[in-house]
Amino acid sequence: MKVLGVALWGMLLYGTLRLADLPTATWDHSICGPWGCGPPLSALLACHGFWIVLMAPVVVWAIRSWSRPTLWRVGTALLAGGSLGLAAIAVDDTTHWLPAVSVAQRAYLPQRFLFRVATLVDAPLVELLLAGALLLLAARGRSRPSSLQDDRSPDNHVEPFRDNNV
Repeated sequence: MKVLGVALWGMLLYGTLRLADLPTATWDHSICGPWGCGPPLSALLACHGFWIVLMAPVVVWAIRSWSRPTLWRVGTALLAGGSLGLAAIAVDDTTHWLPAVSVAQRAYLPQRFLFRVATLVDAPLVELLLAGALLLLAARGRSRPSSLQDDRSPDNHVEPFRDNNV
């Protein structure tokens, strides 16, 4: 059964990459503007889809088998790594692209940032953020072991201290 699953996963990876071959005459250069001109939309969908299909089995396995604290730690690390990558793009655009363009083009800095994030397919920043968010949601949905519940839970109700001498 595992061999069949791996074979299907491999075919799905291959099929996702084949999205780039779709005839996209109306989609070509759909991400163009003063901030730059990107690849065809079908190529972007294929690359980002490939990363998602590649990471999906690992994320599902982690959600099914890891403990709540491990899910929380790894999810936080993935979110931090993705956020660090986004911050690096923002700093790079601010320090390199912004001074090199005309004053009229500087208004397009947010669009330039989103363009860079969308066209960055070498590093799966968006996919890391998505995987981290899914792991954190899974950790949040998992119940805590009873030994870790705090004293304020309904099962461990403690009356507040009252000083009768006042």
